[in-house]
Parts: sequence; C-alpha cells; structure tokens
Amino acid sequence: MKGRPGDKVRLQHILDAIHEIELYLDGVSYDQFLANSEKRFATIKQIEIIGEACNELETPLIKKLEQLIISALQGCYKKVFCGSADSQIFTKNMIF
Repeated sequence: MKGRPGDKVRLQHILDAIHEIELYLDGVSYDQFLANSEKRFATIKQIEIIGEACNELETPLIKKLEQLIISALQGCYKKVFCGSADSQIFTKNMIF
C-alpha cells in the first residue's frame, strides 16, 4: 500500500484543477456557463478536488499559504477600495 501523497502532489492537484476550470470557462459568459450543465458540473467537480486537496495539506504549509493569501487580499483591497485609478476598471471587469 502506498503512503499518502505529500503536499507537493496535493499542490499539483490544485494547480491541475485550476487549469481545468480555466479551460472550461475560457471565452464563456456567465449566462453561457449557467445554461451549460456540463460546464457547471465539471467546474464543481474541479472545485471539489481543490477542496479535498486543501483539506489534506500539512499544517506548516497551510500557515505559509494563509499569510500569502492574506497579503494578496490586502493588496486587492488597497487597489480596489483605497483610491487606485484602476479600481473602477477592476470592479467593472469582475465576472462573478
């Protein structure tokens, strides 16, 4: 019996799932997405894969990722809500 996959394998699963979602949604409008059950369910499945992989990540890696995510969110907040010239363009182009 093989051992459990490590964080490197889990992170690759996450990246692969993100790539699949990007392929599914490339050039697809929100209305087209809602109208296409195959795209919706395929996307949901990839999100499930991401969630399962995230749930199995080891604690030290999770703490590092949390800090990266917090920093990224803080940067987005500052860009969108704190007077950036690009903030209106950014919010207009948000799909969901």
